[in-house]
Amino acid sequence: MSHCMSSLEADLSSSPYPGGTPPRNPPAVSVVITMYREEGLLADSLESVLAQTFSDHEIVLVDNNASPGTRAIADRYRSCYPDVVRIVYEPNQGVASGKYRGVLESRGKYVALLDGDDLMKPERLERQHAVLQKHPELSLVTSTYDRLSHDSERVLERNVWSPTRASKMWRRLEKEMGFLYRNRFRPEYLDSFNLTIPSTFFFRRETALLAGNFDLRLNPRWCEDYEFQIRMFGYGAFYKIPESLIFYRDNSPESLSMKAGQLPSLERYLHDQKFFTILWERFSGQDSGTDAVLKKIRALWLRSVGLHFMTFKGGEKIAATLLRRAAWADLFDLQGLALAVKTFFPRALHARIFWLEKMKKEDLPGGDPSFSRSFLGWPPRFPQNGKSVDGAHFAPARERTVDGSGAKDRERSSPSVRS
Repeated sequence: MSHCMSSLEADLSSSPYPGGTPPRNPPAVSVVITMYREEGLLADSLESVLAQTFSDHEIVLVDNNASPGTRAIADRYRSCYPDVVRIVYEPNQGVASGKYRGVLESRGKYVALLDGDDLMKPERLERQHAVLQKHPELSLVTSTYDRLSHDSERVLERNVWSPTRASKMWRRLEKEMGFLYRNRFRPEYLDSFNLTIPSTFFFRRETALLAGNFDLRLNPRWCEDYEFQIRMFGYGAFYKIPESLIFYRDNSPESLSMKAGQLPSLERYLHDQKFFTILWERFSGQDSGTDAVLKKIRALWLRSVGLHFMTFKGGEKIAATLLRRAAWADLFDLQGLALAVKTFFPRALHARIFWLEKMKKEDLPGGDPSFSRSFLGWPPRFPQNGKSVDGAHFAPARERTVDGSGAKDRERSSPSVRS
């Protein structure tokens, strides 16, 4: 345990601090950590970076309106390691803004992301740096990860390949998103596409800037990491080291409650619409095959949201409309057609025929039937002024800071790459 970690003082000053003095020679790797409310966890994360076997790195701490306790810890580490730790300030609230600023301020040729509550294993930077140096054709190197309980007491799951592993729907969406590049790249290139958590990301800073960095339209949070990965895929294949190099810490109940307040589920669906609209802007009109993939993604997304609404009391009508729209959007998907037919069955049968373990008893908060008709229209458009442009009304998201946490199996990678 370092002197910094053992002697932290409770300096609760709320004023932002100036950035640290950068080291004279640029490091090879910049480790970007965004900060918000990680005061009980940040020191462990920083210690895991300082313990890396690859020492030619800097730590860029992005203060995204962090709590006083989090700032105190960051300030102490900057004081202890002035040649390694820098602090930069990003006032615009949101995960995308924090990571965007961190990449922009990095001085290394390579960037490694780490959320302020996650941990690196000692060889993380060394392993990923070696792969990307040896294979310049790659745009993103990741790894598997271990899930850690929020109190760090237990490893819940080892060598997790992808956060989409538990959802058949998301695995299908992931596959279709890779197919957006089907007319540009070989099949073995497409096979390397895999969505994962930001704490495993390792990439060239130049490549990220060419790709456009993180999209600030996806603040405060939700889908910004997936959208970034999709754009990076246009600049090179991905490679996942088939070994856990990260401990991903599960959210505590308090953290989950805070995040639910930052982006309630209905506002989250407007964020889904932003994400899909960004995809449509980037890929539509290239050729009929790409447009067909976009329509497939839209149909799957409508189906996923429809099934979610089906779990709520009072959400059946919205769910039925969404599932029927999903079927109409892709008439060749037999499963989608079957789900649409099931919406005509009595509600008493819904839990069984829609494979729902239980129906939630509470009413859907703020439900508006017009949402079922306007969500993911074609062509898609951005929500405006707290409502979708087609009329689904929701309260605007409250402007708050969020931390750098990312979202969460196909075990396939580029066959030409070996770590």
